[in-house]
Amino acid sequence: MNRPETNPYSPTSTSNLSAVSSPRWLRRFTILNLSLLAVPGIVLLVLYIVNASSNYWETDPASGDPVTYQHFVGIDVAPMAAALYFVVPNAILAVALSVWYYRMGSPDHN
Repeated sequence: MNRPETNPYSPTSTSNLSAVSSPRWLRRFTILNLSLLAVPGIVLLVLYIVNASSNYWETDPASGDPVTYQHFVGIDVAPMAAALYFVVPNAILAVALSVWYYRMGSPDHN
């Protein structure tokens, strides 16, 4: 069987896959921020459902017609508190990822 001889000193034709890394940190920050947005979203959804169901189930005792109320649900949040709500968890995650990255060593140095 004739196999072509390869030069052991020539570079390989396969590319270095470790050099092309996926942005895992971006995925983690996206998941964190989506979960941070989900908390107030779920609270507002629950408040809306409670409000809508109370309007739907209450009837006027005299006529039997449904009674509707006009409710305004508002949540007052200071802009600095809203900013800190996102900045603090993202900063904690950034520090944790950087400590983990530098403890593990960069893949180029291994």
